[in-house]
Amino acid sequence: MQQLLEQFAPTQPRYRQRFLVTAGEQLLPVAVEEIAYCFTQHELVYLVRHDGRKFPLEHKLEKLETLLDPAVFFRLNRQYLVSLKAIDKIYPYFAGKLKIELRPPRAEEILVSRDRTPILKRWLE
Repeated sequence: MQQLLEQFAPTQPRYRQRFLVTAGEQLLPVAVEEIAYCFTQHELVYLVRHDGRKFPLEHKLEKLETLLDPAVFFRLNRQYLVSLKAIDKIYPYFAGKLKIELRPPRAEEILVSRDRTPILKRWLE
């Protein structure tokens, strides 16, 4: 009877705990807690740790969204999926957008669209 109940009971989604990344000639496990953000550049996806080290990933951002806990990670735009800890500063920007500064910092400007701004604000509360 217990086994039947367990089969039909709603299960909590299981999110990834770590990723195996390539670092030169070696493979390195990176715990999800170490991830500051992931971003795309020239059709490649990179994982950036809180210490600033950057590693290429084989997953697309769309797939990463399903693998990482949405309570901890948020998709800012088409290029960035960030952890809560990586958001350093948020500024109002032109036309209802938001400008985000990350830790570790990025040279490029990171914007959240007007449509995603209220979703981000709810996520941050």
